[in-house]
Amino acid sequence: MIKLKRNPKIITMTPGIMEWVINNLWLFSEVYLEKKISKSQINANIKIRKNSKKVNLKK
Repeated sequence: MIKLKRNPKIITMTPGIMEWVINNLWLFSEVYLEKKISKSQINANIKIRKNSKKVNLKK
């Protein structure tokens, strides 16, 4: 029995439901990580561009 924080009702987790949840969590986490990585790469590129402009100004 797993109690969800948002839902006051107690939901019983059968092995089939547990497998489904675990499988879907893998999918969701992969998608989330891909989005997070792409965002961090974009931020890094922006920082590099800003830094290169600063360097050019100093020269």
